[in-house]
Amino acid sequence: MGGKGRGRLMYRIADLMEQHLTELALLESLDSGKPLSQSIEKEIPLCIDNWRYFAGWADKITGKTLPTDTPHHAYTLIEPVGVVAAITPWNFPLMEFCWKVTPALAAGNTVVIKVSKETTLTALFMGDIFTQAGLPAGVVNILTGPGKSLGDALVEHPLVDKVTFTGSTSVGEGVGEKAGKNIKTLTLELGGKSPVIVCPDVDIDDAVETATFGLLYNMGQCCAAGTRLYVHKDIYDAFKDKYVKAFKACWLPLPPCHQAWAPNQSEPTGQNTIICRGGQEVWSQAADWWQTCRQ
Repeated sequence: MGGKGRGRLMYRIADLMEQHLTELALLESLDSGKPLSQSIEKEIPLCIDNWRYFAGWADKITGKTLPTDTPHHAYTLIEPVGVVAAITPWNFPLMEFCWKVTPALAAGNTVVIKVSKETTLTALFMGDIFTQAGLPAGVVNILTGPGKSLGDALVEHPLVDKVTFTGSTSVGEGVGEKAGKNIKTLTLELGGKSPVIVCPDVDIDDAVETATFGLLYNMGQCCAAGTRLYVHKDIYDAFKDKYVKAFKACWLPLPPCHQAWAPNQSEPTGQNTIICRGGQEVWSQAADWWQTCRQ
């Protein structure tokens, strides 16, 4: 399939995602525990934008004709890498899925993607969307299950040409070592300890709001979270008092009628229990709940 065909197919996938935005958002929040407003207003629309962005690139990946001082014709030809093995974490399930798959497809590759076993639902829903869009079988292959056995099998497989991994630094070291032994192209996005530096001339209220958001966005489960805070000594006490107050104000326990929508992360089967209990009734009540929240 040429670049124009890939682009049209990716645009079709984006359109189908938009049609199923509410279902994707509900699955994302039920699966990972993040606020529904975050899924439906921010993350799923960003995923759709991602598909459309790379759909536009699909027919614009070209080489160059290079001038020479000799009677030779010199040019570069950009070709697909081949089979891309992708491994994603659980904190931004669908966003990570899309960030891995879209550039690979735009460039003409096939993908085998292993998603986190804790957050599989939106990836599996995307498999259905791919079928509806007419994506040829075998172009995107979605795996769920334990990280080590499946991950090692992917990274070490002789037919895999590129490995892309997002996760912890410790696991990434092992992925890099295994990929290096087989001379595979490798991309690693690993955990960080991002600093927030508060200078003495800031507006303290604004700085507190920014630092609080930077640490607690997505329940603090973010590789770019501001987990280190450096405050100038001249404003340390004033900043600290307001920072502590801001944290205390962030605790918003769910009322009893809404607790069914928050997966119990302390129990391995918590997510599955929520999805299976009530069937269509869960979908209906969750949708009604969302409309109530918007009012």
